[in-house]
Amino acid sequence: MNIVSLLTRIQRRFVPRPVSAWFRNERGNYRVRALVYPLQSGGWGAELVSRSGFPGRRKTLRAQMTETFHSRREALRVAGEQARHLATLRYRYSAPLSH
Repeated sequence: MNIVSLLTRIQRRFVPRPVSAWFRNERGNYRVRALVYPLQSGGWGAELVSRSGFPGRRKTLRAQMTETFHSRREALRVAGEQARHLATLRYRYSAPLSH
């Protein structure tokens, strides 16, 4: 085992994942989760990933949040709350249509 693979294994074990849990609506046909990532400017960005439909006929959309966050934890908290609201309140947001 080389040093790079060892460091990668340690990082995966102790660094929290940059995604929230999937939040779903009552019927189970709409799910949303938050994904956070570091920006080159030094802050953190977030995007919401939504899946609608059922297996075999599922559509996935991504929408980036425009706000820049100071920490990963703040980005995940705010984006996760937005994802939960989208799924549980069944609020639909503007997303590009895929053809």
